[in-house]
Amino acid sequence: MALIKEDVWSLVNGTEPIPDPTDTNKYSNYVLKKNKALAIVVLSVDPKLLYLLGEPEDPKEVWNKLADQFQKKTWSNKLQLRRRLYALRLKEGGSVQEHIKTMTEIFNELSIIGDQMNEEDRVVHLLASLPESYDMLVNALEANSEIPKMEFVTEKILHEERKSLVKDNDSISVKQEKAFYGKESRKTIKCHHCGKEGHINRNCWALKNQQTKQGAGSSGEKSNSAESKQEGDDGNESVGLLAAHAMSAYDKNVLANTWIVDSGATCHMCNNKELFVQYNDKDSVSVSLGDGHSLEALGRYGHLGIDNLKILVRDDLVDGLNFDVNKELEFCEACVKGKSKKSPFPCNKVKPDREPLELIHSDVCGKINEKSLSNGEYFVTFIDDATRYVWVYILKGKHEVFAKFKEWKKCVENQMGRKIKILRTDNGGEYKSNDFEQYLIGEGIRHEYTIPKTPEQNGVSERMNRTLVEQIRAMLIDSGLPHRFWAEALSTACYLKNRSPARALKGKTPCQALMGKKPTVHHLRVLGCVCYAHVPKDERRKLDPKSVKCIFLGYGSEVKGYRLFDLEKKRILNSRDVTFDESHYEFKKEKDVVQTETPTIEIMHSEEWVSDDDDDDEQPDLPVRLSERVKRPPDMYGEWVSVGHKTSDPTSVSEALLSDDKEHWMDAMKQEMSSIQESDVYELVELPKGSKSLKCRWVFKKKILSNGSVERYKARLVAQGCSQKFGIDYDETFCPVARFESVRTVLALASQRGMKLHHMDVTTAFLNGTLMEEVYMKPDGFVEQGKETMVCKLKKSIYGLKQSLRCWNYTLDSSLRELGFVQTSGDPCIYVNLEDFFIVAVYVDDIILACNCDDKVRKVKDSLSSQFKLKDLGELQYFLGVKVVQDTVKGQIWIDQPLYIENILKKFGMEDSKPVETPADPNQKVCKATDECTIFDKEQYQSAVGSLLYLSVKTRPDIAYAVNSVTRYSTKPTSQHWKAVKRIMRYLKGTRDLGILYNYNGSTDFVGYSDADWAGDIKDRKSTSGYCFHLGGGPVSWSSKKQSCVALSTAEAEYMALASAIQEAVWLRKLAVDIQIDCKGPLLLYEDNQSTIAMSKNPQFHGKTKHIDIKFHYVLEKCNENVIQLVYCPTNDMIADIFTKGLNKDKFKRLREMLGMCLQ
Repeated sequence: MALIKEDVWSLVNGTEPIPDPTDTNKYSNYVLKKNKALAIVVLSVDPKLLYLLGEPEDPKEVWNKLADQFQKKTWSNKLQLRRRLYALRLKEGGSVQEHIKTMTEIFNELSIIGDQMNEEDRVVHLLASLPESYDMLVNALEANSEIPKMEFVTEKILHEERKSLVKDNDSISVKQEKAFYGKESRKTIKCHHCGKEGHINRNCWALKNQQTKQGAGSSGEKSNSAESKQEGDDGNESVGLLAAHAMSAYDKNVLANTWIVDSGATCHMCNNKELFVQYNDKDSVSVSLGDGHSLEALGRYGHLGIDNLKILVRDDLVDGLNFDVNKELEFCEACVKGKSKKSPFPCNKVKPDREPLELIHSDVCGKINEKSLSNGEYFVTFIDDATRYVWVYILKGKHEVFAKFKEWKKCVENQMGRKIKILRTDNGGEYKSNDFEQYLIGEGIRHEYTIPKTPEQNGVSERMNRTLVEQIRAMLIDSGLPHRFWAEALSTACYLKNRSPARALKGKTPCQALMGKKPTVHHLRVLGCVCYAHVPKDERRKLDPKSVKCIFLGYGSEVKGYRLFDLEKKRILNSRDVTFDESHYEFKKEKDVVQTETPTIEIMHSEEWVSDDDDDDEQPDLPVRLSERVKRPPDMYGEWVSVGHKTSDPTSVSEALLSDDKEHWMDAMKQEMSSIQESDVYELVELPKGSKSLKCRWVFKKKILSNGSVERYKARLVAQGCSQKFGIDYDETFCPVARFESVRTVLALASQRGMKLHHMDVTTAFLNGTLMEEVYMKPDGFVEQGKETMVCKLKKSIYGLKQSLRCWNYTLDSSLRELGFVQTSGDPCIYVNLEDFFIVAVYVDDIILACNCDDKVRKVKDSLSSQFKLKDLGELQYFLGVKVVQDTVKGQIWIDQPLYIENILKKFGMEDSKPVETPADPNQKVCKATDECTIFDKEQYQSAVGSLLYLSVKTRPDIAYAVNSVTRYSTKPTSQHWKAVKRIMRYLKGTRDLGILYNYNGSTDFVGYSDADWAGDIKDRKSTSGYCFHLGGGPVSWSSKKQSCVALSTAEAEYMALASAIQEAVWLRKLAVDIQIDCKGPLLLYEDNQSTIAMSKNPQFHGKTKHIDIKFHYVLEKCNENVIQLVYCPTNDMIADIFTKGLNKDKFKRLREMLGMCLQ
């Protein structure tokens, strides 16, 4: 304002032009005004803040500096001002003027920074900031349909303040009191209009009422009368009681100066009849409503609910609602049907007369995402309702619940001298097995189940599990212990929970409630801290240390002492002679790791490689550079957790950089980035408008040799192709890979022809494929300097794209064709060069070369190496998890998977199991689950079956039938099914080194066997088909499969199995022709059912086999074409019998040997 007054504001805001310096008068006047403006601005600044202005010369520049410093239009300034506004409250007795002034200043400051508040918001904020003494004024203002102006509200608030000051000083006029009660003997004033005493002419209610009627017309009285149809004197009595109740709630001294304001009524309530100008008695009850409408409240309000209707009336939230809040509402069927809900559950209080073990709550928690030291993945809790004492047991699977319950029951009943009466659980299958139920009945224990989908009924267990898990999580985070120690943390949490207060016990701990004495806790220590356990004399020599460094893991349950982890020997021990150092945590130590960087690419050490597509527009002014210091636990961590999991791979960058193999993973990532650059995979461009960019992440994998050692570490930068759109980012995705039947055929042929097998691996194979579509990818984690906003336009295929495999296969196919190789018609991933008799088998980026000429092999390797980045692995030793042993002198090739079997046994805790001699029990059929069976953990079952299935289709045909049997029940496995799976593992334990041998002296053409087990499934009576085909003395193709329809006889079952075997035989013969296997005459297929052989030769049986008409004609056709020749084989010599049923050990071993399996 001062600048405007002095007529210099235009110089400050920059609107006044600078005159020509040659015009002396105008320019001199401009300089004077400029100096005046500069002086006004500078002198208005606090002397303590003048340093912000520097050397002030231009008033506009000074003004802009001040504006930038104190009027930044940022969200943080708005936040601070809004906080001040919301926190501003007028205290009782405080100055209203100062309050309004402060609030107005905040409004003005918000306006300056662009956060303009309208008139309505200002009024609302002002009224909301007033204390309770102004509530009556606020209610009166709320009666207006339109929000009042700020000036009007301010005036009313100031007026109310003045009135309250008058009351506080006891200056109430006697005339005012007389106006209400008229009982004082002093002289009163008299109205000249109505002639009554107590008020003057301008305040006369009769005069105002007359003016209102003249303006409103005659309809006003009718519009505001709502009759309540009550008969007799009940209505008058109700009105009288209502008025008496309403007025008796207020003291006369208060009412002497106060009116009760009803914003929805024509007139207000008063307890003095003499003050009414006109008074009319009503014969029936009448309620004057704001809009005069009588409503059927509940129905017309859409069955809002009785409580909400009462709130509407009580708080006067609406006008025109005719509803008696004191009247009992009749039953409403619509509300009950439409709003039915669960009844509230009683709070978990302990009944005073309940005894220990009278009621036990139990529940299972899991699956935990990492196995414990004892391979546990679940835990079960048993909680005593009377004392809230809790016991926990670690489980490998839910099937162990029954055994743990019996163990716990025997122990606790013996210790306490009481019997369990009631067991309350949920409806989990682990509690509903027939064995469990029969046991409880025999022990006289009542089993209470919760209602399905009502976990609240078992709230004690549910809440306890949550509490324990949260405590486990907190202790592991605080101590830095690896997650595999979760069971130790659980035991400690349970121990501490029993010594902690319980709300239901009212001043006691569960331990005190159960044992009868207060527990002692002076021995408690912090989980994960460093400690030193005393070494007994007989376990150390003279100069050895007298203590060993350990980690505290909890309190012994079976011994009186502490549970510790020996850092040196990597074992758990118990000791009572322990010295603690609670200031140090071994697993929290950090080590600095020196890392190198590539010249232009930065590899970020963040696990969050991917950000959202829509980035925030606002970025921080000063981005914080993340530390390149990598944190990792001590060396012993990696060694210890890797026991039994030597082939586990990191799932994220942070996990890779925290492992002991950190340097290997870093090198692998750098090699990947180097390969990407060398292959010219992408170019950095601005993302075109309307296009989407894909995200990316890192995938890590160890490549293992046949002896279990790590050959190399592979890190792949993969695109997240799941967000690709068909027709935009990709079209065709199909790509063939070599069937393993084809690979085994090549191995068998190589043993006969004396061919050497070589192995090559294409490094970053997918980076060689050329993309036809335009695909963009966010370069998260490898941003080039100065191009942070750009995206990668992919020129080559990259791992993760849906079409990457197809692009790579097309590129490799073109290269092999240039070298003279052609695809076989039987398998497009088997290539052959007939001139040099050179066979190539391709499985994605693994290539097998089979040739008896080393020069030709070297020539092919050199040619492919000139086009791709290849790694020559020499002679074939390990391929897709299969160990391959070549003996060119004897003409033998051996394949097996001992390391894979060992890992399966360790994974499922079967490494110490007792071996059996057959994979399937011949005296027991695996059948579908019944309601009485115990449901087994589905995830664990499927994982185990999947592992066994991979083994059975690669190198172990002897377990094909057993594995096929257990795969049928993967959707609802039971404990009986899991028992069958474990039997297969026990068989593998004793036959770990069993494999397939291909000989030089073996068969030179395919020989097949076909068999069926008629109605073998005791539930649906479907049969099982089985076949196998030999080449070079060993099986190259086999199958065990349940038939899709029910056979009416043995012959029909055998015939359907024969049809499946012939289909495989036709394919094998096609492959054999392509790779020049000597095929003299039809393929021999052995069958042990004479009726089946007769049906394939004589059409007269067709009338009895109409339901298998297609299979009948197919078999007949291939036999007539001389493709297949059926030969009878005695049942005792039928090798395929091993694929159809469980056999006794003698017959199984004999057929297994005939199958071509033996020890190396």
